[in-house]
Amino acid sequence: MRRFQKNQVEDFAKLLDQAHAEIMTYIEKNAAGEALSLLEQCQQGAIQIGNLIEKTESEGCAAIPLLEQYCELLYQLHEEIGQNQKEIKKAARAMKHLRQILIRIESSIKHDIKVRTEAVFLPYKACMWDSLESIWRAAEEDEDCDAYVIPIPYYDKNPDGSFKEMHYEAEMYPDYVPVIDYRSYDFEKRRPDMIFIHNPYDECNYVTSVPSSYYSKNLKKYTDQLVYIPYFILNEIQIENKKAIEAMKHFCTVPGVIHADRVVVQSESMRQIYINVLTEETGKDTREYWENKILGMGSPKIDKLLRTKKENLEIPESWLKIILKPDGTWKKIVLYNTGVSSLLNYNEKMVEKMKEVFTIFKENQNDIALLWRPHPLIKATIESMRPNLWTEYEKLVREFKEERWGIYDDSADMDRALIISDAYYGNGSSLVQLFEKTGKPIMIQNTEMSDKESDRRLTGKEKIQLFFNAVAMVDDKIGYASAYNLNGLFKINTESGKCEYLTRFPDEALKTKNLHFCAEYSCGKVFFFPQIGKYISVYHILSGEIQTIELPQTEYAYYSQRMKFAQSFLFQDKIYAVGASYPAIIEIAPWNLELKIYPLDFGERKILFRAGGTLYDRSFYIPSVTSNILLQFCMEDKKSFLIEMPEGYQGAWSAACDGKRVWLAPRYHDDPIVYYDILRRETGTIDRFPEGFTGGDDLFLRPVYRKGYIWVISEKANMGFKINPDSFDLEEIKEINRLEEDETYGCWFIEGRYLYGIKKKKDADWIDENDNENFIVNLDTWETKPFSFCFCGGVDKRRKDMADEYKAQMQINRFEGKILTLEELLFLIPYMHTHECNKNSQTTVGKQIYSVLRKAD
Repeated sequence: MRRFQKNQVEDFAKLLDQAHAEIMTYIEKNAAGEALSLLEQCQQGAIQIGNLIEKTESEGCAAIPLLEQYCELLYQLHEEIGQNQKEIKKAARAMKHLRQILIRIESSIKHDIKVRTEAVFLPYKACMWDSLESIWRAAEEDEDCDAYVIPIPYYDKNPDGSFKEMHYEAEMYPDYVPVIDYRSYDFEKRRPDMIFIHNPYDECNYVTSVPSSYYSKNLKKYTDQLVYIPYFILNEIQIENKKAIEAMKHFCTVPGVIHADRVVVQSESMRQIYINVLTEETGKDTREYWENKILGMGSPKIDKLLRTKKENLEIPESWLKIILKPDGTWKKIVLYNTGVSSLLNYNEKMVEKMKEVFTIFKENQNDIALLWRPHPLIKATIESMRPNLWTEYEKLVREFKEERWGIYDDSADMDRALIISDAYYGNGSSLVQLFEKTGKPIMIQNTEMSDKESDRRLTGKEKIQLFFNAVAMVDDKIGYASAYNLNGLFKINTESGKCEYLTRFPDEALKTKNLHFCAEYSCGKVFFFPQIGKYISVYHILSGEIQTIELPQTEYAYYSQRMKFAQSFLFQDKIYAVGASYPAIIEIAPWNLELKIYPLDFGERKILFRAGGTLYDRSFYIPSVTSNILLQFCMEDKKSFLIEMPEGYQGAWSAACDGKRVWLAPRYHDDPIVYYDILRRETGTIDRFPEGFTGGDDLFLRPVYRKGYIWVISEKANMGFKINPDSFDLEEIKEINRLEEDETYGCWFIEGRYLYGIKKKKDADWIDENDNENFIVNLDTWETKPFSFCFCGGVDKRRKDMADEYKAQMQINRFEGKILTLEELLFLIPYMHTHECNKNSQTTVGKQIYSVLRKAD
């Protein structure tokens, strides 16, 4: 029996109990007519209860014979009262007997009649059924539940919002899912206990719509529990990431979320985001309401993926023709997923990107099979919102299908594509979150990256830009460098900018940034000192081998594994390296690698150094970035001194010496220029700047001493300036252009008389080649010209190193870029390490969701 039916039966029984008291009152008052009328009504009510129980329960239900006895007693009492034969005492005994039978009837109704739940699932697109399937399975397995899958139609919309073509996908569901026609189910009569939906938009979707009768606000009228399960999975977001939350908050305020009685989202952290957004929208006094309504139990889409086994899949013959090699083995399959938003955002540029992607896959079709799965709403969305773009996109689809070298998958079975694919490439979407569960490599498509614009393919004409912090020159133009943006040792030419990949640094991740921060050459060896790397690495040029030297442990409270060393330099026949947060200066004898450590005692102070020291007369000076300390290290007696700059000074990136004074350019806008007089051991300040000077924090990069002046190079200040160390006068550097408000300068390294720098937008990444300008400055002439280091050799060696690493341990999960391209992905797929996803879990998300909602029913 259904819950609402049992409630009706119980309500009838309560009415009978109330009627008994009134009947006795009428008998006592000798009001036979009123008593008889109530007895007749009791009989009709008992018959109705019996009929309802007989329709829904088996004949053996104990309440049925009890109801028959009850009706017989009612009849006898009715006859006796009608013949005026019933005395008050006898009537009281008869009513007591009736009451006893009614109690037994009520007990039987409560204990013998089981409540059956009716759960209705209303998917509209068959390919989104996976968001509901495992809940439906749990309902099907419940002996006391009747579950109905009722696919509903949907319409494409015209630009004016009117409906046009109708779609009904009932025939596209798996054979094991028994669907029923939406026209045969009467919600008003059946009043299901639970209704599950995955379409939350109601009238707010500009592209498609289900019929208005299936809007959440209307379905809510026919059930006590309307449940919304999103058909998508979003990227997980940190609760404090306001920018990301702002971009997705519209998902939290759609009609389905507002009208549903329960909303189940993918995680507890996403639940908190929904609660916070909805509370902000509706008032802080509503928080408890949303906390009870939103559940963070996970997505049933994961269940569907984990229970799908490759060996049980039915692969179309047309697919196998593309997948199988001549020897019968399978090619590696890459799932290419294209979404709606990328087409709306990039328009024709996205179409061009897709053409280039197809060209790359077509060239690799002997080993790689492309499985293209476009978002199911692309046609409806683009045709409605970008009709001109739709013509071009449709042509691309048609050509792809006709050429038949790749698979076009617009079927409802998304999980088949996920399971048989060996890697994912394409737009960010809920498919990415699902594909992560397979443990296979993922690359997010970069629409901004174009073959035509960058000529990025790994050939002899490679134009990938490289960036270096750690460089050691062996002559005027040849040097060895550790790349900033990847694990790679390169031989570089500072005249041509051409770089040859030699090898990777051992036991370091291949895609690590800032592996090393400084380097020195001596005795046929190059010494690389780590920033976040694990070791000091020594490259033997003749043999090509890399030797590693471990750092002694330190107890310094502010030591950071990500900021190990700041600067290195040669003095006489030794190499010295100054710690950034590592509290020591290291001395290395390059001929035998003998290591000596000279500790720096910072006490309880937090001191950090960067690449900005200056060498003068057997002493090395370097300022702290985070405090008013200037470190002096004397090479003769190996002693260090912490020189106090003026009180309140907040730090500087670097220093320069004019032979008398060490000059520090301020990092922060309210600090002056500071100098240290070496002979007098006194500090002084200059607090005036050239006219028109502006800037916030991180004002200046480096001061350098040239031609009798201290030249102070800007970082975020709008200008640099030069200081006359005799007169202390300041003058703007005219040779370097002023910065605009949203620009900043950066310095990769200074080698000899050249500074290698970059100008970028303040919010751009350091290696964003679209907006950034790399340049070189001649510090003698201050001539500035564009200059870039380019990856032009050693491509095969790098590929082999990448393959070895990925084969050993790593998975790819990253954004497409010029260091790891689509072609690199295709090359590396055979070497990828993947783990088996857990397909043996007995407790699924769907079961948990159903169990919680069933108890609440």
